[in-house]
Amino acid sequence: MITIVAKHTVRPENIERFKALALQMVGPTRKEPGCHLYVLHQGVKDPCVLTFVEDWEDQASLDAHGKTSHFTTIVPQFAALLAREPEIDFYHLVE
Repeated sequence: MITIVAKHTVRPENIERFKALALQMVGPTRKEPGCHLYVLHQGVKDPCVLTFVEDWEDQASLDAHGKTSHFTTIVPQFAALLAREPEIDFYHLVE
């Protein structure tokens, strides 16, 4: 299992646009083989922080996700909406 925590700090004026784009990815991604969890969270203290939490069966399913049309068309659009580079961390399940 591979878990990804992808934290995006969005400029305030772009929050709704980011969420709209991100939510277009949620449904299709959840249907992908090997996807166990794909959710978007918004910060309570800082609503400009939007974070994807993802669980993938293995590297192959994660690699396939990166090649989907929804990923390749939506993710590049995020860059113009961000206040800084995203923080993306990868984890392996310990227990």
